[in-house]
Amino acid sequence: MFAGTPATAAGCVGSRTGRAEKAARRDLERQIARLEARYQSLVATAFPRFDVVAAGSPESSPSAPMPRLPDLATLERCRDELVARVERLERALACAHRREREMRKLRDEMLRDPRAHAGAVVTNRDCGERGCTTYRSEPRLGLLGLVFGWWRVKVSSGCPLSGRAH
Repeated sequence: MFAGTPATAAGCVGSRTGRAEKAARRDLERQIARLEARYQSLVATAFPRFDVVAAGSPESSPSAPMPRLPDLATLERCRDELVARVERLERALACAHRREREMRKLRDEMLRDPRAHAGAVVTNRDCGERGCTTYRSEPRLGLLGLVFGWWRVKVSSGCPLSGRAH
């Protein structure tokens, strides 16, 4: 620029458009940071339900070979992808929680009335709980129990392949 000529908006670093772009970039970066924190929180909540976490993961994640300063369009795309991932994971978690509630209800009903739930099997994993416990409604004394209607819930606690030496 020559001395005495007015600075144009495009040529001046501190111009309104430069400030507006910086403000937009900061706003997008804050939104992305909040979305990433929300996504991480949901992943931590979903543990150890790896199938649910996989439902919220991106199909493919583009990799950047070198460090770069993304433009506003790239930041907006990143934000939009994060919004979609968070929404997918929230839906998958809601579905998993609903199914786990149903399975806990079934397990409680099985324990109250095994005969009404003949042959039903519920595991701790189905209920969203840790451990290898399995609840199985089966006839007491095999065929004799089946004929006379003697039912019980057999609780199998412990993992068969726990890795302990016998």
